[in-house]
Order: sequence, then C-alpha cells, then structure tokens
Amino acid sequence: MLPALLALALAAPDPAPFDAIVRDAQRAWGVPGVVVAVVKADEVLYLQGHGSVGHGSPRPMTPQTLFPISSCTKAFTSTLLAQLVDDGKVAWDDPVRKHVAEFKLSDPLADREVRLHDLLCHRTGLAAHQYLWYRAPWSRAELIRRVGLVPLDKPFRSAFQYQNTMWVVAGQAAENAGGKPWETLLRDRLLTPLGLTRTSTHADGIPEAKLARGHRFGPDGLENVPLYLIDKPDPAVSVLSCGSDLARWLQFHLRGGTVDGHPLVKKATLEATRTPRITLPLEGLERELQPETVQMSYGLGWVLQDYRGRPLASHAGVLDGFRVHLTLAPRDGVGIAILANVERTRMHLALSNALLDHVLGVEKRDWNRTFLDAIARAEKAVTPSPPPLVGTKPRLPLDAYAGQYEHPAYGTVTVKTAGASLRLTYHRFTGPLEHVHLDTFRLREPDLDNPTLGFHLDGAGKVERLEMLGGFQVSFRRVAE
Repeated sequence: MLPALLALALAAPDPAPFDAIVRDAQRAWGVPGVVVAVVKADEVLYLQGHGSVGHGSPRPMTPQTLFPISSCTKAFTSTLLAQLVDDGKVAWDDPVRKHVAEFKLSDPLADREVRLHDLLCHRTGLAAHQYLWYRAPWSRAELIRRVGLVPLDKPFRSAFQYQNTMWVVAGQAAENAGGKPWETLLRDRLLTPLGLTRTSTHADGIPEAKLARGHRFGPDGLENVPLYLIDKPDPAVSVLSCGSDLARWLQFHLRGGTVDGHPLVKKATLEATRTPRITLPLEGLERELQPETVQMSYGLGWVLQDYRGRPLASHAGVLDGFRVHLTLAPRDGVGIAILANVERTRMHLALSNALLDHVLGVEKRDWNRTFLDAIARAEKAVTPSPPPLVGTKPRLPLDAYAGQYEHPAYGTVTVKTAGASLRLTYHRFTGPLEHVHLDTFRLREPDLDNPTLGFHLDGAGKVERLEMLGGFQVSFRRVAE
C-alpha cells in the first residue's frame, strides 16, 4: 500500500507553478478572489481557491464557493439539446416554431427561416437588446412575445450579434420537446448523472453564505457590487456552480460525453456544439488580445479559435460583479475553469492562456503584461467625451419633460420631477437625470451603464419621445395624458 501511495504522490503535478501563475494574475489585475481548476479527462491537475470571497471578507475562497456562471450556462443548454437530438426529439435544423409555436421575429424572411441552430449561434439579426431581458419583470412567455416586436438590427444570418433572449427561446424548445421544465431536464439528465451536487439551475433558496461576493472597479478603485442573482430558471444565464463541479463538467466534455464509461450524449453530437457556425471579427482591441490566434468563430454555446496551432473552445460568463471563464483544449485533453469575483477585468483570458501554456509546456509569455498594455493603448486611443458645457440649461421647464414614455417591447419609462431635478424609473432601475445640454441628459444608474438620453420635441415645442442611448438604442414615445 505504501509504495502505491508514494508512486501516486510522485506522479501528482506540483501545485507551486500553478499557485505562482494565479497569484501573479491576481496581483496584476487587483482581483481579491479567484478559484481555478485545471483538469485532464481523468485527472485533476490543480483545484484551488485564492484570496477571499469578497474584498475585506475573512472567508477564504474555496473550490466549493458558489458563483453565478452566467453565460457559461449556454453550454449546459446546448448539451441538453444535444441529448434531445440523440433521442430524435429535436434536430439542430428544426424550424424554431416546430417546438415554440408562439415565437416570432419581426422580419418576414427571418421569421419563416429561423432554425434552432440560428438561435444558438447568435445570427438571427437581432442585436443584444440586453435590457429587454436583464432584470426585466416579465415571464419567459412574455419575454418571447416581446422580442418578436423588436426590429432586426442586421439582415438575417449576416452577422454575429450576442443575444441572450434567443437562448431563452432555445431552452423553451428543449422544455417543450423533452416534456419537462428546462431546469428539471438539466438536473435529471446532466447535473445528477455527473455528480454536480453543488450546481443549481437558479439562485432561489441558496444561502448567501455559500456565495462569492462581486466587485467592479469604479472611480475610487474596487467597489462592492450589491448581490444580484437570477432567482428563476433561465436557459441563457442562470446556472450557479463552483470550481469542483466545473472541473467535472469539463472532464465530461474531454471524455466525449461519457461518465463512468457510460455515454450521456453521443460524441459526434456533443462535438457538433463545438463546430464553427459563424465567424467572429477580430478587430481593434480584440485583435491585440489574440496574438496567437488566426481566426475565431462561434458554435452552439462555445467560442472557437486556433491557439498556437491548436483548436480551443471557450466561453465567458459575466454577471454583476463576477466573471467566469471555461476553456477546453480538446486535442490536448486539457480543461480550465476560472471563477473571479471582479466583473470588468480581462484577467480570465490572461490567466487561462498562462495556465494553458504551462500545462502544454510551450514557450511562456507574460500574458498579464500583454493584455494590460493592449488595454492601455486602446484606452489612450479613445476620444474623450467632451467636458460638460458650462452655463447651459434645459430648453423647457423640468416638468415639461416629466411623464410616461412607452415602447411596445421594452415597456414604460417614467420621468418625474424631484425637487430641482428629474428622476427616471425603468422597471427595477432608477436614478437622477443630470443635465448635459439643451434636451440631453445622463441617467446616473451604474447597472444600466449610466446611459445618455435625449428628449425630442414636436413642431409645437412639446416633448414627444425619449431616446435612450447606450445599451438601449431605443425610442420611447410619450403617452398622452
């Protein structure tokens, strides 16, 4: 027994180089806590938490600390659909309305031709329209109805445009074809067989003490982000998991869809989720951040690229204060999971590259410096916003801007006077309007990225609509009083 244990200990990878790589990344990017898993198909090379669950918290980060994995949920949904493909209940090329009869797109051609795989590779012609989905008050059925009222932003299948609501529709297709709720299918067909005992399809009922705490960088440095978790099942983003469970999830993919020698999905069907469907443009900063890559594309829940001549599949997940990143190097049999408690950072990419280089034994590169320098150059090249104009004032009295503004898909925006200023409310978001110039204001609401908005007047000089810019790019028409 003793010789066998000694041989096992000698064969185990030395954790010290992994520790050094992770700590270097933490220092370079100012991230208070991170969990890292590095695996091969049947071996965990490294699984460790570093730092604390939150800035100033005494609780250490561990491989069992839970994170919202956000858009890394998508690979769970596409794998579930792959199982239904094996069952003959769906096909990637099925018309969407074969499985979700109420789904519509506003463009007649797209509406007639849209297939399941179009939803999964973000090529329907709809841009993100994230605030139609993010923290929205309506049910899944109502969201699906409303997205059909939004005009396409690009011609059908002409461009990649990241779109979460389309994945909600895809999850509904899985639910209708599988005969059970998406969250039940996912639990019964993937989470339980894989032994992902800490992974959940949504946050309802999970104690905060088990969760990491999120952060973002503000004007004064690192800031705590109020905890926001998705408390209803959402096939695009709602899964929560941890480093130890994600290690098993990556191993499942590296083994071609088997667990304990038994296939949960056919290898070829699973690999179809990692087959390129649409090219991703590599331009500007993104080009600088991919110096070892010639081409990138998107499959069905995975970003696909070459890296130092090797195929790579990866995906990031971002939610208020958190960033998660999963990487598969299938030809080399390596998987990496990174869970960090800072939202707006590129540490996940730099750290994934550094860890992969170490495991593969290829020439090292200072990825932290490479990325930080590229970001600094990009920020320097950005034309700064003009300074606020001094001495300007709104063209109308403030109460002339107050009222309700509606959009058929997005719903209602309410503007009210609040003393000597205006305040805007949209669903769960609210904040003061700061005057910029004439009829232009800025909404102070960090969760909406502080968008600029403009009030447009009719020929009689009365406000007729409100144009929300930033992540919206939506015009709300004033409701007659």
